[in-house]
Amino acid sequence: MAAFRALCAALALLLALAPAQAAERIVAGAPHICEILFAIGAGAETVAGVDFCDWPPAARKLPRVGSYVGLNPEAVARLAPTLVIAFTEGDHALVWARRHGIKTYASHPQGLAGVLADIRTIGRLAGHAREADALTRRLAARIRALTQKAPKRRLRAFYEIWAQPLITAGGKSFISELLVRAGFANVFAGLDEDTPRVSLEAVIR
Repeated sequence: MAAFRALCAALALLLALAPAQAAERIVAGAPHICEILFAIGAGAETVAGVDFCDWPPAARKLPRVGSYVGLNPEAVARLAPTLVIAFTEGDHALVWARRHGIKTYASHPQGLAGVLADIRTIGRLAGHAREADALTRRLAARIRALTQKAPKRRLRAFYEIWAQPLITAGGKSFISELLVRAGFANVFAGLDEDTPRVSLEAVIR
């Protein structure tokens, strides 16, 4: 604990002495955060990821500092980050970072509009606002095109996110919204969750 406090003090001093325009040092606390950062051109400033940060391939080389369920504050501190982005507001690493004056953000968007807004927010925090705006415009255009081409007769669709345990996209998920835009009917849209667990029997029914 004493060593950890010393590390935090050294980090505070380092941040105080850092040039105002220095590049960000970003910790990505979930796979989707890694993907967003690389997609907006902030891959070089991303200094750590978590389990399953595997896209693009360059993200696989990042040191791991936990999982989307929770970051390891000590591992995060050793990297001297200037921005920590986690999956949940209550992440211990976010609490630690705020205590030391480090920028933080919790990225857990709801719906397609929330995803696009999330990309823009991350872009602004990472110093890549222009690239993030350009990316969201391209994605919005693709979503509009998808909606226009959607067949009138909706097919019932099951979307598998994970196999064991079996996890699908519930009604709150942007995936469910995207399925509807593409002309499908999500068979689990009635579940009021992002990523509910379901049984194989429920899928068959």
